[in-house]
Amino acid sequence: MIILELLLTVLDTAGPVFLSKKEFTQAIQDNLVPSLLENSLSTEKAVFSLSFGIVGILVSNFRENLKTEIAVFMENILIRILESTNSNFSHRVYCLRVFRKIFTLPRAVIELFVNYDCFMNQTCILEHLVVLLAKISQGKYLKQEYVNLITSDQATELSALTISSVSELMKGLSAFVFECDKLEEK
Repeated sequence: MIILELLLTVLDTAGPVFLSKKEFTQAIQDNLVPSLLENSLSTEKAVFSLSFGIVGILVSNFRENLKTEIAVFMENILIRILESTNSNFSHRVYCLRVFRKIFTLPRAVIELFVNYDCFMNQTCILEHLVVLLAKISQGKYLKQEYVNLITSDQATELSALTISSVSELMKGLSAFVFECDKLEEK
């Protein structure tokens, strides 16, 4: 766990020179990504919370070089946890926090759409996610199949967190459009 904390700190405070090194990106692809995939499904809260934090940082800072890996995280970990009838409340909260963090980055939202939703024969990850978030905000977790995992208070909390995430998504899109408009005016 100390290693995960150290990695989170290093990745969160790394400067542009460090982030741009191909050796560093390759080490992330070869060593960190497989470990994060495993740790994200851990039942130990400290392990999966740190893992989700690292995933959020990778999407924020390394999305250009980790397109395939990010798609795997989004589809096979984050979205799958939110869709599952077996995932616990804590896992769902951390997934939603990762998405909210991603959505605060205007460019990241557009890149998610361009990289994963604009090509034929490719899963539309952002579309799938937005539809899922809409269902969660409308009470998905109040349904019978979730009653043994999520209380009604927890479902309400997840719904509120989802609405907050969608709000950040909309703010991010608005900020991106504003930036584009400013560039066109010049």
